[in-house]
Amino acid sequence: MGEPGRRARELMRWRSSALFDIVCIMTKLLEEAVEELRTLPEDEQDCAAHALLAFARDRHDYSFNDEQIAGIHHAMGQADRGEFASNEEVRTIFGRAL
Repeated sequence: MGEPGRRARELMRWRSSALFDIVCIMTKLLEEAVEELRTLPEDEQDCAAHALLAFARDRHDYSFNDEQIAGIHHAMGQADRGEFASNEEVRTIFGRAL
């Protein structure tokens, strides 16, 4: 490996270059997906672009607090034991037919 921070400095230098406006760093899989999308008609490319942008803009990193983690473990234990709500219980909670 190189010296710490070297990669970050290289990226900053790259970002400051005019080429960064044209070329961006992508994973190989994303590059393959973009190449495949280029073969689609324009309206389908736009649809895919909207979906990708929505994903990129709305993505969140989640973290749970201790109470939430305990609740998840409790629910997983209920599921492991086969303790599920009946259709009637769900209907009562959500107030509609399943």
